Amino acid sequence: MNKLHSVLSIVFVLACAPLFAQEDSEIKDRTNPLYEPAAVVQRLSYDNFKNIKLITVAIMNYGGGEAEFNRLVEQYADATALYFSHDYKKAADAFTKNENDIQEVSMKLAAKYKQDTEALNREIISHNVKFKIRKSVEGKKPTEADQSSEKVLGQASEGVAKANDAYVRVRPVQAIASYRKAKEQCIQYYEILNIKELNGQKLSDRFERE
Repeated sequence: MNKLHSVLSIVFVLACAPLFAQEDSEIKDRTNPLYEPAAVVQRLSYDNFKNIKLITVAIMNYGGGEAEFNRLVEQYADATALYFSHDYKKAADAFTKNENDIQEVSMKLAAKYKQDTEALNREIISHNVKFKIRKSVEGKKPTEADQSSEKVLGQASEGVAKANDAYVRVRPVQAIASYRKAKEQCIQYYEILNIKELNGQKLSDRFERE
């Protein structure tokens, strides 16, 4: 992963630094005033890089892996090359295509995270209800760990709701971030209660992919 981030960081430095170093007026003088590709390039050279970086882990775990990651980075690099060749219209079109592909990939990834995280959230809610009923029947009072785990469960449930809202609004990158955070909180729930296996499955295996 460090190697991948290094490659992406190099692309970003080469692509974005010169773009933002120029005055808007200087760029606009070289473009069609009816369509300002320079403005598109400036926005997407930043946004696309940021979004690729944010979904890298998701691509590796739930998407097409390194091949998918490389495809999006290659698109980004080609768009940047067009910009430096002073072909601003084609550069804007290429960055827009890159943006659309990032969005498409992100929606597919978000759908997978949605399914997995919602199922996991329901699982810990069910576990928590059964756990509390059993302790109540046995006449045991809630411990500090019980209270902490229930707090984390509430945070995880709120995180899923936040992620679902972003998903419905077609903001997949934000949705993925919230789903991943909710999954981390689900892990914390089990860790607080020192549960290492559930339904015969090791939790370390269940949470290997985030």
